[in-house]
Amino acid sequence: MVKEKIDWDILGVELEMAEEDEEKEDFHWYDQLEGDTTYKKLKLLRRACCSTMWITEKSKRWWDEEISKQLKITWDTRRGKGSKRSLDQAVRIKRWKTEKDKMRRLVREKKKECW
Repeated sequence: MVKEKIDWDILGVELEMAEEDEEKEDFHWYDQLEGDTTYKKLKLLRRACCSTMWITEKSKRWWDEEISKQLKITWDTRRGKGSKRSLDQAVRIKRWKTEKDKMRRLVREKKKECW
């Protein structure tokens, strides 16, 4: 599945240029667009303002940097790495379970926001 996402900042700049040209009754903005037909000009404008995302069954649009950091913390806690290395087994496991629950909640929240 292909999904296109509009970059509203770029489109906003293009539309501001168009409004300024319209006020002057000068269509310099339109003439600057490449293409010899109106259809081709609009197609190129769309290509400039949109980014394409390929969504597959393995895509994780909800995954971000925050989840990556939490996953690293969870893995390190499970292995007993870092500053808490000297903890005894029971305390380390309890801390790992706490971090694992944080990870689950975070993933659940991100999925809700995304969908």
